[in-house]
Amino acid sequence: MAGKIIADQIEHSTAGSLDTQYVVNGSAKWWVNADNSGTTEVQGSFNNSSITDDASAQTSFSYTSNMNDALYSVPHGGHYGDTNRSSMYFSVFNNLTTSGVKCNTGTYSTGNLASDIDLIYAAVFGDLA
Repeated sequence: MAGKIIADQIEHSTAGSLDTQYVVNGSAKWWVNADNSGTTEVQGSFNNSSITDDASAQTSFSYTSNMNDALYSVPHGGHYGDTNRSSMYFSVFNNLTTSGVKCNTGTYSTGNLASDIDLIYAAVFGDLA
């Protein structure tokens, strides 16, 4: 039989107490580490059901459990294998929905063309539905 623990605070004998709302609200509800350098694949994740290579420099992710609304935060980063460091690399998350998020990536270099970046790292902080 599965049990349930209900508490407003968690107390440690030497570290003091921690409000459980802080833990719930401050925890990532989705995160992903995706290799985008060839065949797009998830290397590690939490609450991620799928990844789709939509087009050049466009990747979509879907959540296993939906978010309550689209008013959440997506801190993120990326990496492109440029050993000369002659370009700037970016990833922008847009089209935030309750069921997923789309990432547009690119490089700023000669020609100013959008292109796939090698790795995508992201997390979502918000409320699950």
